[in-house]
Amino acid sequence: NILHGLSWRLCPPTSLQVGNQILSLMLPQVEKTTLEQGTWDLIRDEVAFQTENAVRDYYFTTQRPSTIATAAIINAIEQVNDQDYEYLMIALLGVL
Repeated sequence: NILHGLSWRLCPPTSLQVGNQILSLMLPQVEKTTLEQGTWDLIRDEVAFQTENAVRDYYFTTQRPSTIATAAIINAIEQVNDQDYEYLMIALLGVL
């Protein structure tokens, strides 16, 4: 067994990896909508920015990566217009 061979010495997923996974699960639902051009790229960039900045504060290092990733996604979604906000929140809730 690979895990026993490694003595279970594995790195857990980072907040950015979890965030990207959640976004990839949201994508099929989002593609069915008419997001404003550049919105999806804004979301991805903002999630990356927020998760990378979270490691600078010790408090966030004690939180689960999934919690930080979800918070970063919600913060990013709050920056878009009302129509896109609704589409993205429905897609996120479908994943969570």
